[in-house]
Amino acid sequence: MFDFNNEDLECTLWYQDNRGTWGMTFFEQHEIHIGAKRKQNELLGTLAHELCHYALQLVYENEAKPYIRGDKSTKALYVDILKEIQDKKESVHDVIKRAFITNRVREEELIVRVPHLLAMHCEQILQEQVPKLLEFFKDNVIRDMN
Repeated sequence: MFDFNNEDLECTLWYQDNRGTWGMTFFEQHEIHIGAKRKQNELLGTLAHELCHYALQLVYENEAKPYIRGDKSTKALYVDILKEIQDKKESVHDVIKRAFITNRVREEELIVRVPHLLAMHCEQILQEQVPKLLEFFKDNVIRDMN
């Protein structure tokens, strides 16, 4: 569902605090909500981000985390990447920084920044700022989704 009258979901999902939330995926209802009154590349980034959340849940069935529940080696690799990025979060692109907005990184929020930035034509930013995350996405997530 697109709300073309608002940038965020504050009006669409009024019963929750969604000021500044550009998109949200509801797995059980098979719904994606997006505040669509934004620049085209930002909107496409948010759409890719939310579609990735949904695809991760379908593929891994692990609360949209980028690995199968119980896969300790892939989880450990991903958590190491996450910690490395968290340590330098002040020097990364705002889209990546937003994964750390609550000072509690959720594994499912960081990985979806890759398709978000790719849709915004920012692959170079990924290569320069978070190359291990991009590599993890290509080597694991894309492989598993194929």
